[in-house]
Amino acid sequence: MGNTDERSTREFFEKNGYAVFRGAIPQHEIDHLLGEKIKGDLVDYDGKLERDSGVWEFHKFSRLASGQYYLVNSLSNAHLITKSSELYNFRAAVRRVYFHSAVADCLQILDGETHHICNGGAVFFNSPASEPHIDAWHTNTSPWGHAKTVWIPLEDLGPETGSPFAVPWPLGRLLSAADLGIELPPITPDAAWDEWFPIAYRRYQQALHRLLLSSSAPVASAMLRRGDVMIWSTLTPHGSLPPFGERRTRFSMMANFRPASMNWGRFIFMAGEPPFGPEPRREVRITDAFSLGLNPDQSWEE
Repeated sequence: MGNTDERSTREFFEKNGYAVFRGAIPQHEIDHLLGEKIKGDLVDYDGKLERDSGVWEFHKFSRLASGQYYLVNSLSNAHLITKSSELYNFRAAVRRVYFHSAVADCLQILDGETHHICNGGAVFFNSPASEPHIDAWHTNTSPWGHAKTVWIPLEDLGPETGSPFAVPWPLGRLLSAADLGIELPPITPDAAWDEWFPIAYRRYQQALHRLLLSSSAPVASAMLRRGDVMIWSTLTPHGSLPPFGERRTRFSMMANFRPASMNWGRFIFMAGEPPFGPEPRREVRITDAFSLGLNPDQSWEE
């Protein structure tokens, strides 16, 4: 991508809060992960794994119209799996995609930063059909608005599969609870985060949905091929279309990144991070994996 294309891509991102990079990741890396590792090593594993719901579960399967079975309970933080040596190569293949130099290049085009840190991710097997929401509730920076979600299709996808969509949104635009005309339940050092968060998040998400609906907000999606990369700001409202027709797969993966020059923060507290809440997740500097030539299979604590 030349300088002119890079500049126009960044301008589009600043105006709309999302961008699509075509053919960014070599397809052989994608095919290796999907065919040999997800449909091979992962499917054969019979232990419990952390799911995108936050619960540790065994595999659950669903049946396609063709009679084939596929996994349905998505994985959380597959790049950090350490429970079983059986999934060592699967984890390595996930890391090769997450921390591919092409992903680093895409992020740098959008924000000019040369180093980024990953705060977590998920591997999806079908569409969660999620309503419009913002990822900043889970992943944001201080100052806010600089974290990004990277979404990578592992197979060719159209809207019938439940592709992601974004609401065009000026980069950095933040809607506080006050902007939405709501109040979040108070939280104190004695409050249980696991009890407070789902109530507050749902109240915010419902108010955001009402605002987008009442303003007739446009929605943008795309036909995506394996190896494409879609990135949106964690402040950009987005979601997943529901699949239609026969039951379909939507093999894909996503990860949250922030510039290494910035700290994590939570915009919902406005005045800054309170001295309580969940423990921070392990983080991975994107350039540590490949741009610096280190072994992507090693433990990130090493």
